[in-house]
Amino acid sequence: MKKLSIFTATILLLVLFTTTAFAEKQEWIDKTYDFTKVKRVVIIHPGIADHLKNGIAENEIIEIFKDKAKISNVKVMDIPQVVRLIKIDTGIDLDEIAKQNPDEALKLLRDNMATYADIVVTSNVSDYSMGSTYNEGFSYNTTSTQTSHVYGPNGQSATIDTPVTETHRVPGRNVSVAQAHVRFDVYDTKTSKTIFSRIDNRDVANPTIFNNTKPKSVFGRIVGGFFDNLNDRINEKD
Repeated sequence: MKKLSIFTATILLLVLFTTTAFAEKQEWIDKTYDFTKVKRVVIIHPGIADHLKNGIAENEIIEIFKDKAKISNVKVMDIPQVVRLIKIDTGIDLDEIAKQNPDEALKLLRDNMATYADIVVTSNVSDYSMGSTYNEGFSYNTTSTQTSHVYGPNGQSATIDTPVTETHRVPGRNVSVAQAHVRFDVYDTKTSKTIFSRIDNRDVANPTIFNNTKPKSVFGRIVGGFFDNLNDRINEKD
């Protein structure tokens, strides 16, 4: 596994501890911002809450994120690439500065970011787990036909169909729930202002033995949906 530099790790921690307040789904977009002018994008790997890290979940999250975080027709970079370019172009070694003064390194990164990117995409994963919920029991009715034969005095028979209603009861029980909660924020590098935020909180239940949804599939849909939307905005045609 590739070891993160001190400065890159610092950036990820800053992303992790941004404020998160989840609803089912919330979104805000700066309607005055022209996304079609974006040509360079820096995508930061998601911050992951400490309680989710078990040696498996964080690796799944990063793999899925890398697969889904796609934007076409623009130059896409990550923080380590920007840090290397700053060192090449200016001689400033942000990794070395971060060892003594992380705040100064972060300030230098922000001051230089607009040279290499138009927008920066950050994200934070606060839930990626299996939970459970209780499904209340319920009843339903079915109607069938009961056929009987009757005989008259002369021995002739007749058939009579009688509707019969039967009540079925399904007991309440716990069912598993795949949970993924993610917040995305997109910043303009020239103004440092937020131009697009989305909070996506999805809990998908597995009500029957035929359902087997896991957090990774829910997370994949969340990330894919966000970047599809951002991609459409950037590549929107007049």
